[in-house]
Amino acid sequence: VFGLMDFVTQQNRTYDGLRDYHRDFIGLDEVKAWLNEAQKDIAARTKVLRKEVTQATTAISSAGLVPIPADFLQMVSLRFGTSDVIWVDDDTYWTYRDNSATPVEGDYVGHLFGTNIEVYPLIAAGSSYTLRYVYEPADLSADADTSALPPELHIKMVYYARAHGFLRENELDQAATWMEMYERGL
Repeated sequence: VFGLMDFVTQQNRTYDGLRDYHRDFIGLDEVKAWLNEAQKDIAARTKVLRKEVTQATTAISSAGLVPIPADFLQMVSLRFGTSDVIWVDDDTYWTYRDNSATPVEGDYVGHLFGTNIEVYPLIAAGSSYTLRYVYEPADLSADADTSALPPELHIKMVYYARAHGFLRENELDQAATWMEMYERGL
């Protein structure tokens, strides 16, 4: 398991001390930002970081809104009792809602909007729901911070940071090579 500084050390072995085409050194803050971007991208693509929340609909307003958790990255599923919410685009959602129509896709339709999930038909008070989602890993900031991703994916974060470092140095062939290594298997 890599701590933040282990990631940075691995990252810097490739081009330690090199300057970009603007003649600036690549700084630790940039490397941290690339590592944090990588872990969020990997989490979204692989869906390995999952959480489940079960709550009563007391948190849902009369507008049919389910609040999205603060660490939400990507939807997996939403269920009211034994009924799954079917995900639809905005136009389809509003067609049902504006016409007070019963969804043909299932018992409920929903879509993401801002910091909420809008669900139609409106949910009865006291109903419980289960929300499953991919959560956003915490940013790596302190030297000893470790990624929530499984250890076998840590090297992918290094590949991503290397690709961006070479891109910043205007070494496009090297950047493409490292990005290809990052993308492989995701």
